[in-house]
Amino acid sequence: MVGGSGCRRWRQYEERDASKNLYAEGFLSNEDVVAIINSCRGNDYEKRKHHISSLGDVHILKPKGKYDGYYIKFYFIEPDVWFISVHLI
Repeated sequence: MVGGSGCRRWRQYEERDASKNLYAEGFLSNEDVVAIINSCRGNDYEKRKHHISSLGDVHILKPKGKYDGYYIKFYFIEPDVWFISVHLI
């Protein structure tokens, strides 16, 4: 189970960063996000440690072609919980 001050810091960061999230702001639909994800290939993926919290890895998709300039971040916090955000570079 995830908890503690690291979890609170991570949530605060994500709330603050939501204004940059095109998906959370409603600029992209579920179908748009699926299309962006489907356009990605293996070399469009990278994994990094989260820069604010030690809760785990950040998975990043940076598609090329039609969706060049977008990037999708997603996190697996618990087996059934994940968060996704879509941004422009």
